[in-house]
Amino acid sequence: MRYFQRLTQFTFLAAVVVGSAQTTAAQERLRRLPPTTITIDEDALAAFVDEPCRHFEAARDQFLARKYHQAAKHLRTAAAYLRLELTRADQQSRTALEASMRELQALATATERGKIESVEKLKQAFARAHFALASHHCVQTAHRCCQAEELALKAGATRAGHDLRAAAIHLERGSQWAGKELDKETRKTLQLSRAAAKALLERNAPTQSSLQRSIHSLHKKLESLTGRKILLARPITPDSNEGAPSIFR
Repeated sequence: MRYFQRLTQFTFLAAVVVGSAQTTAAQERLRRLPPTTITIDEDALAAFVDEPCRHFEAARDQFLARKYHQAAKHLRTAAAYLRLELTRADQQSRTALEASMRELQALATATERGKIESVEKLKQAFARAHFALASHHCVQTAHRCCQAEELALKAGATRAGHDLRAAAIHLERGSQWAGKELDKETRKTLQLSRAAAKALLERNAPTQSSLQRSIHSLHKKLESLTGRKILLARPITPDSNEGAPSIFR
């Protein structure tokens, strides 16, 4: 059983955070520094849920203005945010997040060198990053909601609400960058997810059936958009509490 009162440990190279606003040469010097450990409460991280899209929009605008160095800086900052989320992701989510993080870093270098010919290449990368984040937050929500005793805790419900809200935000942003118009089914999925997230954050205790419905609706839509199978339940290990109730097993 996990305890939600703990702080999540985020370990990453100082170069990732500082280097997002530096040149490639400066980044190489910073990478030689020893790793730095910073402790951040997950609730604080939730406040920055829309940061990737803000930097994606700025990168697009700077690219269209032919300010490639500035566009690259925004791409690296967005990649740094994905690296933060990597530290709390499960293995399947890490794969997609790492792929998007590396893609953004590679695009930053290519953009600086004038190798990107169309803004569409950036937009498709932004969509993939948002979908990777949405899948990650959807899985985190499911993991937190599968144990009734954990969901009953104030911290557990709050963090589940933050993750569910983030999953909906990133699904919508990803669809926009991909140029996909939100159909009736997707709009309903987002509406269900936002309502459930609001209830969790306000401690209105949504019914388990409505919560399960909203999570599975997001899950199904993300699988359709990404073409990837997304496992919601944690793999059962010898340390798993197999006797505990779960809505996803």
